[in-house]
Amino acid sequence: AATTVSLIGNIAHAALPYIPAIVIQIGAAAVPPIALLAAVHGIALAVRAGASGTVYRWAVTAVSAIGVGAFAVSFLA
Repeated sequence: AATTVSLIGNIAHAALPYIPAIVIQIGAAAVPPIALLAAVHGIALAVRAGASGTVYRWAVTAVSAIGVGAFAVSFLA
């Protein structure tokens, strides 16, 4: 897995100068909402699996932090 990530990183680094800036901006703008969606889905799965107590509170706190970050990136940038 680490080799694959390294290879993808090297390819991206080599191709980056040839990609229009708008494509990079669109990709960067899409990451926070997708991360928030995935995190909220993870909370739903945790609840369905019976998570409660400390684990649930930490998960909700983490999702809240991701939500605040997504808001900041989406509206303050």
